[in-house]
Amino acid sequence: MSIHIPSSRWLILFICVVLVGCHTTSQPEHPAEIPAATKPAPVAQPAVSETSDGNYFVNYISQPSPIPLNEMFALEVNVFRDAKLQQPAAGTTIEVDAGMPAHHHGMNLSARIEPVSDGRFRVSGMLFHMPGQWEIYIDVIQGAKKERARFAVEVR
Repeated sequence: MSIHIPSSRWLILFICVVLVGCHTTSQPEHPAEIPAATKPAPVAQPAVSETSDGNYFVNYISQPSPIPLNEMFALEVNVFRDAKLQQPAAGTTIEVDAGMPAHHHGMNLSARIEPVSDGRFRVSGMLFHMPGQWEIYIDVIQGAKKERARFAVEVR
């Protein structure tokens, strides 16, 4: 004997299963209330990444540091023409994105980029919504040429 359930009930059941599977634990409003075991472990800031064609050297500092889980953060990005980080890359722009290679997805938001000075940029609107291994992609653009710097970041 089979039981007939209308398709709308299956849809509701499916939505409930998806919502339960995507549930995230809410965090206290004040960081001091978060138990030490659940706070993100400190992550060393990447020193420097050479771009894909080797014409630029890029570094960044996150604000806050380390990069938090499921909270907005910003980057101060610096682009240089030399490995000694003494010649800012004038005349360049950047694009910034991030992704989780193991999960085949990126951020849910688009970063906003503001030039500060030659080779220096402020990037806001970044959010890593899942723990794990992320990559930050910083594309340096001059004219029609684009080169990518990659930074691996572990977010807990």
